[in-house]
Parts: sequence; structure tokens; C-alpha cells
Amino acid sequence: MKKKIEQIKEIINNLKKTDRGRALLFFFGYLIFFIFVFIFIQTSGRMHVSRSDYENGSSVNFNVEQIMNKNYSYDYMITIDVNDYEYVGSRKDDLELFKHKEKDYFRDYKNNKIYLKDNDKWVETKSPNDFDYFTNIDNIMELANAATYISKTDYESGKMTYTYDISTTTIEKIVNDVDIDLDDKPNELIFSSDEEGNVNNIKMNLDNYGKYKKYSKKYFTIELSYDDFGKVKNIINPIN
Repeated sequence: MKKKIEQIKEIINNLKKTDRGRALLFFFGYLIFFIFVFIFIQTSGRMHVSRSDYENGSSVNFNVEQIMNKNYSYDYMITIDVNDYEYVGSRKDDLELFKHKEKDYFRDYKNNKIYLKDNDKWVETKSPNDFDYFTNIDNIMELANAATYISKTDYESGKMTYTYDISTTTIEKIVNDVDIDLDDKPNELIFSSDEEGNVNNIKMNLDNYGKYKKYSKKYFTIELSYDDFGKVKNIINPIN
């Protein structure tokens, strides 16, 4: 190795002695410089995702059919800065029973009504969840189809996660049909599936959207966990 280095030094010294040699050294020096700059630009481009990159949208490639079938148990956790809001329940078709802050709720999707159990009586009320939009799988899939695919991770257990980026501009257009133009960092949608390929967890890291909407100062996360697909036998409508 040392001998080769000495040979290269000797060749360079010989080239320096002539005008043509110096011209060749100058040319190769610039060539190496431009190759280095090109590699640097390419690498930097991969590290930074511009807004146009994550506003293009892409087709999703995972299975949410089990959620679409509307028969499951769930645990929804909404985190706003340091506060957690949990909703635990079961759904079968258009009927749903859930708990929030130790209170029992019943939802009738067909009639778009929600009831709270108060002293053994069911009284009509509004949803205790201000972010119902983000728990509706149809709405989530609309966001996913407008988002840009970033990566897929496979685990030995068979579990897979799919990560997508979506801008606050895109979310606001879909959710509220409002046109804005923000050059912010993307929000993140993460879909996790079980070993059979069925999505059983959806995590939406919406920090930048939350700050724009003034829902949060720093953190705004919605995590939806599903279980017992097809195993919810019956939900009795307590209003009938």
C-alpha cells in the first residue's frame, strides 16, 4: 500500500513538470470536486422532505377490511400535550357502547345520536370526543390516500408498520375544506398490522396540525387500537 502511494506521488510530481500535466491535474481536481458536490446534494435531498414531496399523495397498500366490517373492540387514546383522553368500547354494525372518564355512553350511528347513562337513565348528549373525525375509518383512509408513503417495516413476528407523511395544508383541506399554504414539517400516519396483515393500530402524530389549529402547544397524537375482530356478538340498543 505504501509503495502504491509513493508511485502515485511520483506520477503527480512528474505531471507538475509540464503544462499538459498541470492541466490534467487541474481537470481531475475539478472532476473530483464536482463528484463530491453531487453526492452531497443527493444525500442532503434524502434527509429533507419538502412540502411538495409529501403533498403528492399515494395509494395505500395495507388491509383495513376488518375495521370496515364494524365489529371490534377498541381503545382510543388522544394525547394533547401532557393530557391523555381515553375511550374504550365495542362496536357492532351501527351500535356502539363505550366508556370515557368512568361514564357509559351509547352511540347510534344510523340515527346519529349519542346517549349518556345518568342515574340508570340514558339521556341524549353530545360526543365527549371532540376529535370524532379522526376515529372514523373512512376519514382516516381519505387522509391516507392523500398522504405520501415513506416506509414499511417488517418484524419477525409477522407484524408490519406502514408510515406516511401528510402536510397540515392537506389535512385542513380534507377536514374543513379550507385552503391554506403552510411550509411546515409533515404530520405522520402510522398503520400497524398483525401477522395476518390486518391493521389493528393506527397512530396519527399530528403535532404540527394541532399547533396550527391551537389544539395543543406541542403534542397532538391520536392512537387507535383494535381487537376482537368479528367477536362482538351483540350490542343491545338501550334506547328502544
